[in-house]
Amino acid sequence: RDDPEGVIVLFELDRDYAVDIPEGEDLAFPVVVLPPHAPQRFGPPTGNVWTVKSDAQNRRLQRQVTYEPMNGVEIGRSGFADKHVIDRVVNTGIAWHEGQLFGLANQLLGVLTALALIATSIMGVLMWLRRRPQGKLGAPQAAEGKPVRGLFLALIVAGVLLPLFGASVLCLLLLDRILVAIRGRRVPG
Repeated sequence: RDDPEGVIVLFELDRDYAVDIPEGEDLAFPVVVLPPHAPQRFGPPTGNVWTVKSDAQNRRLQRQVTYEPMNGVEIGRSGFADKHVIDRVVNTGIAWHEGQLFGLANQLLGVLTALALIATSIMGVLMWLRRRPQGKLGAPQAAEGKPVRGLFLALIVAGVLLPLFGASVLCLLLLDRILVAIRGRRVPG
């Protein structure tokens, strides 16, 4: 028979059989079964093979197996260990960041880190409110003389390497300039 792409297929695996093949593979959930010439989320179509792959969040558990479309014989297998070392490092970092690398322990560590950052922010504001002089902003006096060049250089380098940080620093600098222009002078103390 002719398929829509014009490739002549003499015999094709039954779809149910193709789905049953990977049951013995013990692939991490979710498992995606792609027929020949199926589009993928990323990259080119699968080609003239059945492709069974794990799409697990923990990228270290992802594997892909390809089968001959005529008889179901395995013709290829790839997994995490087959990737380039940089790809393995990046994917391990992503799984760690997403809380998938060590399961529940990884997720609890992420929640504790977020709670600690929130508590630190709240406590910083509370300590500033308690210790600032009455009726004053409580900001430190501007340094006399030349500013430290190393600090500005470090801020520029960090802003280039971390664009969101750089944008935040620029916003704070702009806000400071606007407040100085509105008040006409720096607020003492």
